[in-house]
Amino acid sequence: MLKLLTESLRNPSSRHTKELIEVCYKIALSITWNTFSKKYRHLPAIKETIANIAVDTVAKIFRLDEKGELYYIKNAVEKWRESIDNDTTAKYFLTKMISRIVGQEIINFYRSNDPLYGKILDSVAYHIKSENYVKFCHLGNYYISEYMHAPSEYRLLTHEETLSLPSEIFCVKEWHLKNLFLYLESNYGKFSAVLLNSLVYKLKLLYLNSFDNTACSASVESYVDVNSIVSSSLQNATKKLHISYYMKGKLSECECRTLESGLKDLSIDLLNGGINPGLYEYLLPYEPELTKDQYHQRYRNIFEYLFKSLKSDIAQSLIK
Repeated sequence: MLKLLTESLRNPSSRHTKELIEVCYKIALSITWNTFSKKYRHLPAIKETIANIAVDTVAKIFRLDEKGELYYIKNAVEKWRESIDNDTTAKYFLTKMISRIVGQEIINFYRSNDPLYGKILDSVAYHIKSENYVKFCHLGNYYISEYMHAPSEYRLLTHEETLSLPSEIFCVKEWHLKNLFLYLESNYGKFSAVLLNSLVYKLKLLYLNSFDNTACSASVESYVDVNSIVSSSLQNATKKLHISYYMKGKLSECECRTLESGLKDLSIDLLNGGINPGLYEYLLPYEPELTKDQYHQRYRNIFEYLFKSLKSDIAQSLIK
C-alpha cells in the first residue's frame, strides 16, 4: 500500500497508479455501501448510485493538475499530521481521505435529489458557523459537535438515536444548536456528536409535520407550505408528460399512466423523508414485468427529465 502511494505520487502514469485507483475505488465503495445501508433497506436497488458515488470520489482524487501531478493526494499528504511509513499507516491515510470525499459526495447526492433537504442543510450550516460548532468526517459521515477531538473520543450518535431525539428540542421559535447539545451533554456525555445528514432528516420530518404547530418550523429560514409546493410541482411535471409525450404520440396512454403514477409515488417519498435513488423501482408497481433494460430503453430519459423538472420547480418555489 505504501509503495503504491509513493510511486503514484512520483509517477502518476505508472502501473502503480492504476493499482492504487482500484484500491481507492474499493475503499470508497465499501464506505458508501456502509453509509447507505443505515438508511436504505434494499441496497441492490441503489447499487448503481453507490457505484457512481465511489467513481466520482476516485475521479476527484486522481485528477491531475497542470503539472501532471496528483495534486489532491499530494496536498492531503502535506497536510497529514501523522507519519505514513508503512502499509498500515498508508491505508489509514487513504481511508480517512476517501471518507471525507465520500461524505461530501453523499451530501451532494441528497441535496440534488431533495430540494427541501438542501434548504434545511443550508440552515443547519448557518447555525454551525454562527454558533461556532465544529463539523468533522468519520467513515463517510459528517458529524456536528461542540468540540474538536479525534473521532474515537466522541460519543457518536447513530442514525436511529438522532431520529429519536425529543421534538421539543427543536420546536421552539428561535431554535439553536445549543439547545440540542445541552440535551446531548445531559443524556450522552459532554463529547457527543450528531450525524449531520440524520439531523437534517430529523428536522425535515419535524418541518413536514409542523403545519399544525408553526413553532416547529424554525429549521428553515421562512415558513412555506411544502405540501402545496410539491403538489403544484407534481401537476406541472404531469402536464409536461402529457403535452410533450402523450399528445405528440411518443408514449401511449398506458405508458403515461405508469410514469404519472411513478411520479406521484416519488413526490410522496419527497414529503416523507427522501426518495429511493433507484428511480426504476417507482415504475415496477405499475408495470411489474418491466426489466431494467426495458426501463433504460423506454422510460429512463423521460422519467429522469420529469424528475429533474419536479425538483427544479420545488427548489425555485422554496427560494422565493
